[in-house]
Amino acid sequence: MTSTMGWAPLTLKAGSTELSAFERNGPEDRAPVVLLHGAGGNALTWTTITPAFTGRRVLLLDMPGHGLSPKPSRWDLDDTADRVARAVQGWLGDAHAIWGGHSWGGKVAGMVAAASPSRCRGLLLFDPSPSASLPVDVEEFVDGTWGVEMQPYASPESAAEAARAQRHWQPWDDETAAAFRHGLAQHEDGSWSLRPTREDLVALATATLHLDATEMLAKAAALPVLLLIAEESTAWQGVTNMLVYPTAARMVIAGNHWIHQCNRMAVIGAVKEWLSRIAA
Repeated sequence: MTSTMGWAPLTLKAGSTELSAFERNGPEDRAPVVLLHGAGGNALTWTTITPAFTGRRVLLLDMPGHGLSPKPSRWDLDDTADRVARAVQGWLGDAHAIWGGHSWGGKVAGMVAAASPSRCRGLLLFDPSPSASLPVDVEEFVDGTWGVEMQPYASPESAAEAARAQRHWQPWDDETAAAFRHGLAQHEDGSWSLRPTREDLVALATATLHLDATEMLAKAAALPVLLLIAEESTAWQGVTNMLVYPTAARMVIAGNHWIHQCNRMAVIGAVKEWLSRIAA
């Protein structure tokens, strides 16, 4: 059994935008869930917690420049949110979705919801990137987070062996290995590395961490929101997203920024409980 068992690959298109995704069918009488991963991730990084969405129609999206989705011409968050929303709209039809996202994907999901709150059923935010601009050294952040994965390797196996010790891929298991493999790209010289390049990740991180989207995101604050915060992120979350979503259901999850990877059971339990409450 692979981690894609039960998930059907598909391509979403809207104008010049084309995004890769995986879908799982579910009943039409419940709000579907759309999940947006963080920088350096891909659609399959969500398979660690998809049991939380049993009984729902779910879309796992390869964000622009990640997984099998083409690299965008721009990394601006407003452009990314617009492209994602338009690409997903055909899949949603008339349904009002619950949008979820981790890190970069969480900030984008908030912007999608803020642009059309009447078409959003709720927001699931997994340690989302800060709503405000923070004085982060972007190049140091990128190199410190994905430096190992950006190196060239002779094979996917050697790339995986090098990456498996990185904290955002632990615990390493079959699901994690499949997700990591989905995020690799082979280059003209035959080497393998993380699909987005250092240049891509620096541009993406700059667009995300140096953008103050507080006023925009506040337009989604009246929606049902679950804000899951990594224990290590409480300081900066307290002066950014906690202020933007003052009425959100909140839970601090033990672990690092990649809480859906490192503390799966706590995240699954929190999401299930929140979904049952908003359904009621």
